[in-house]
Amino acid sequence: MKKLKTTLLGAALLFGALLSCAAQNDAALWLKRLNDAIAREGSYAVHFSVTTSEEFAGKGYYLVDGETYYLVLGDAEVFCDGRIRYEVSRVAREVTVVSVDPASRNLLDNPTHAFDFLDENYASELLSADADRAVVRLTPRRKGAISEVLLTIDARRALPQLVTYGAEGLDVEVSILSFEKLQTPVLTFDPARYADYELIDFR
Repeated sequence: MKKLKTTLLGAALLFGALLSCAAQNDAALWLKRLNDAIAREGSYAVHFSVTTSEEFAGKGYYLVDGETYYLVLGDAEVFCDGRIRYEVSRVAREVTVVSVDPASRNLLDNPTHAFDFLDENYASELLSADADRAVVRLTPRRKGAISEVLLTIDARRALPQLVTYGAEGLDVEVSILSFEKLQTPVLTFDPARYADYELIDFR
C-alpha cells in the first residue's frame, strides 16, 4: 500500500511538471506569434488607453519606425531616436533628456520593444486561450520595479489587446485600441521648437 501511494504521488508530481512545461511551451508559441505579427507590420501606429490603481486615466498613441518612435500621452510628448529620449511637458514647459533603457519592456518607456518577451529575462505561462484571445503571464527572472506582466493577445491577428504591469503598490493597465501600419513619418525632436523650454539632461 505504501509503495502504491508513493507511485501515485510520483505520477502526480510528474503529471504536474508536464502540465507546467506544456503551459510554458504554449506561452512561448503565443509570444512567437505576437513577435511575428508585429514584425509583419514593420512600421506601425498604436492608439491606447491607460488606467492605474492610483486613479489616473488617459489616452495616447505612439508611432514606431525601427528603433525610432514618437509617443503622445495627455500633455506629454516623447521623441526617441533609439538611444536618447526627449520627454516634453507642455504644461511645465520642460524637456527632460534621458538615455534609453534597452532592457525595459514597459510600453510607456520603450514602446519599440514593449512586447519582446521571447528571451531569458522572463518566465512565461499561458493562463488561458480560446478562439478570441490568449492570456500570458510573464514574470521577470530578476527582481525589479515590475513584478508581473499580464498580456492579452488577439487570437486572430496575434496582436496585443491588453497589457497589465504589476508593481509594488501600483498596477498599470494599457488597452490597445488599434494597431495599424504606419501612414505618416515618425516625428523627430527639433530643439528649435522648444528653445524657450527648460532643458533637464539626465544622460
